[in-house]
Amino acid sequence: MPFHATVVQVLVASPGDTQAERTAILTDTSRWNGRNAQGRGFILSPWLYELHATPIYGDRPQAIINRQGVDRSDVVVAVFGTKLGTPTGVDVSGTVEEIKRAHELGKPVHVYFSAADLPHDADLQDLAALKDFKEAFEGLYSTYSDPADVARQVRDALEYDLDAFDALPAPVAAAGARLDVSHEHQTEQSGIDKKGKVKYRHIVRDLVIKNSGDGDAEDLCFKVELVDDGGPVHLDAESDDDGWVTVGDLSDGSSRSWTCFPMARRADIRVLTRWAENGNVHTKTFTTTVT
Repeated sequence: MPFHATVVQVLVASPGDTQAERTAILTDTSRWNGRNAQGRGFILSPWLYELHATPIYGDRPQAIINRQGVDRSDVVVAVFGTKLGTPTGVDVSGTVEEIKRAHELGKPVHVYFSAADLPHDADLQDLAALKDFKEAFEGLYSTYSDPADVARQVRDALEYDLDAFDALPAPVAAAGARLDVSHEHQTEQSGIDKKGKVKYRHIVRDLVIKNSGDGDAEDLCFKVELVDDGGPVHLDAESDDDGWVTVGDLSDGSSRSWTCFPMARRADIRVLTRWAENGNVHTKTFTTTVT
């Protein structure tokens, strides 16, 4: 069932040694969307440069990522494993530059450092740079034990952020006439035949045009055409030489009906409608089955 929701874009910022963490965050936000998006009215949309950045010539790679990812995101999540990242010429790493730019733009920024055991091939210079950044960090950060742990913490942080965002209301349907065409068929029991079976007779076999909008359909007319090789139908209405039936004005909330039935057992028909609103002509075609 379709529903309306506000999309919150989440930039996942991290050096290249955190691919497992990035994948876990992507998976967990997708799981959150499946369970909560319709009820909460929000969709979490992770932005990862390796999936969503568009290559463009003419500027620093990090500057391009900033414009495409940081500037367009609503929240930034930064995750560090054993590396700080590669210097950009502007800051000590791309991830750090993204953190600072997002903060300057007034966006929520959540930062996480790994507390897992160090891998045997960890680079001492990388660890030292990461330690310096962590010690000079301004704000509150969190630590995580594994990818599943950081994904859970990110989900909790995003839940916190959603309380500060307003879900957009569902769009209001445009004002004016809204027509619908259907065939109404009702029967009632009319006795028993010679073989002992119940007999039925038709009491309603009507083509119905209804205006469920909030404006009048002025000078309404319609025309019935057969679909493909469908059999002929009987329509109890006068039409002009081109087959158009004049209805007149159909006010909002009202309907009109005409006796209509197939000459065989059933028929598929197209109903072409034409009307005016505020001097503008509108047309719409409907398909329905006549029984």
